[in-house]
Amino acid sequence: MRLLRSALLATLVLACKGTQPIGADPWLNDAPGLFGAGWVRVSPQDIEPVWPAERLGAAQRLQTQPWLVISPTQAERLTGATRKSGKIPYLLRGLCIGCSKGDFMLLRRGTEFAVHYAGAVILDKRVRQWPVVAWLDQAPTQLYVSCSAT
Repeated sequence: MRLLRSALLATLVLACKGTQPIGADPWLNDAPGLFGAGWVRVSPQDIEPVWPAERLGAAQRLQTQPWLVISPTQAERLTGATRKSGKIPYLLRGLCIGCSKGDFMLLRRGTEFAVHYAGAVILDKRVRQWPVVAWLDQAPTQLYVSCSAT
């Protein structure tokens, strides 16, 4: 039983990487050494997933590039959140699995950024493209996108 549980957990944790029959998503771009030395978590207040009703349209805008600068008005329309921090809103690629049971986080290493979703899969094991809005003080030079589920 313990071996079966370990195998199931390993399969779910790697599901975003295409080990499930769903296949790998073209947005998947794992950061080398994510959560290791040099990566710092950005304040959770500076990242918001787009609303479900806005998800497909936002994802379409990101098909040819991993991030876009957007206006504060667009950011508010996409997320319902307003920021007065003086930072610039960016629309970033994101992926999730078990999308209703987890959280997005944004990590940074210099000018490299990583959007990671950590979720709990109950029934829905599909990986979804789910953009986020992040308020940043500078543009990313590299964006990594990953997700995991337990």
